[in-house]
Amino acid sequence: MEPNRIFIPLLLTLILGACSKQKERANTSYAHIEQRIDSVAKDFIDGGKVKGLSIAVLSNGKTIYNKGFGFMDSSEVKPVTNQSVFLMASISKLIGSVVVMKLVEEGRLNLDQTLYELLPDFPNEKQAKKISLRSMLSHTSGLQDYASEIDTLFIKTGIAPSKEDFYNFFRERDLLFEPGEDYSYCNSGFLLMSMIIERITGNTYQSEIDRVVNLPAGLNLKLIAETVDNPNTSNYFELTNSGLEPRPHWTWIKGDGGLTTTSLDLAHFPSKWNSGSIISHESVKEMIKPTILNDGVETGYGLGVRSGIFAGLKMIGHTGGNKTLLSKMVYFPEKDITIVVFVNTDNTSSNARSVFGEVALTILDEDVPDYSEDEIIGEHLKIYEGVYDYKGYKFDTNISIMLNPEDSHLYYCSSETECEKMYNLGNGEFWIEKWPLDKIVFDITDTGEVRALREYYIGYYVMLRKKKG
Repeated sequence: MEPNRIFIPLLLTLILGACSKQKERANTSYAHIEQRIDSVAKDFIDGGKVKGLSIAVLSNGKTIYNKGFGFMDSSEVKPVTNQSVFLMASISKLIGSVVVMKLVEEGRLNLDQTLYELLPDFPNEKQAKKISLRSMLSHTSGLQDYASEIDTLFIKTGIAPSKEDFYNFFRERDLLFEPGEDYSYCNSGFLLMSMIIERITGNTYQSEIDRVVNLPAGLNLKLIAETVDNPNTSNYFELTNSGLEPRPHWTWIKGDGGLTTTSLDLAHFPSKWNSGSIISHESVKEMIKPTILNDGVETGYGLGVRSGIFAGLKMIGHTGGNKTLLSKMVYFPEKDITIVVFVNTDNTSSNARSVFGEVALTILDEDVPDYSEDEIIGEHLKIYEGVYDYKGYKFDTNISIMLNPEDSHLYYCSSETECEKMYNLGNGEFWIEKWPLDKIVFDITDTGEVRALREYYIGYYVMLRKKKG
């Protein structure tokens, strides 16, 4: 018998055996991941603070996890399934920004056009002439957030606000700051964005989302106004002193929120968006790039895009919520991994951000970090001391950074009695043990001047606080 005739079957046996073992190891690994995420999700449900949640994880375009837990309804007869539709909330901002970038590519919009050019009937001409579309998509317009008043009014009356209601709000409000001078997370700019899209195209906002995103990507992102009667659409709840209480869907929201979908459908969006199949690679880069303020301070927000670092990996995407987080979409481009978490319960500490943190640690095979032994000792810390201010309506406006001479550590103080020890990791980056997945990063000039700090919550940039004085 010829040698090759012996060698080839033997080689095939070895290869097939190796492939079989590799597949077995992969299946074991995925089974382990599934068990761990199942356990995480059940803990949140069993705690009684979340009525229902849905999780989807994609790796290299393949689904490695997708499950629902809990219920969609008060009577608990409709369990959450993989077909359950949830509120995307402010993740909708990223989708709307993609539509804007498509219109820019088509020559129908320009990011540096003013609100005065784009919405000539805007009630405050002076403000409109200096607010650009770019500043609205980056939360640097200085507009006050309509939600501070109109949301409250809607809760009291149940009457959906009209365009005139929004315009009356803007007519009577000064800017928080001049455009480009600061960062303040603001729903108003994205509300106006949806009006601009409809005016420029002559189409409904939903039809432009269908044209630009849904059809090319094969997705089904729909406004809550269109899905509210869908039997697969989850109800919405709020945790109160009386327990979990149902709340009505706000079907009038558009631009700053309002979109709905399943967790798996949304998990398919980032890789398609980032691949250039929806908008160009150049447009994607423009969206992801952090905004630089007029004074050179960098925010961690692009054009409808949050960014950050988790377990040493770059992450992009967005979050969405009301009182607490209802949704979180994270894409790790270096690993082509997407994680989406939806919950249907508001005002609870057991929110989408917390669920994501535990799921991400599982997927990336990481432990909860402890940087206390990695801190840099002896660095001059007094430059960081001071009061740092955030301009907005949902968060504390001021925090203090104080140096304790007894232990030579900085402390993050939200009040005189609530201070957390900060561990110095170098390059203006600090870690706080109480919030192990969060970080604080100071903005420092080449001359050593500290101008601001950025706060990152479980990976994502959330707010910018400028140093006072």
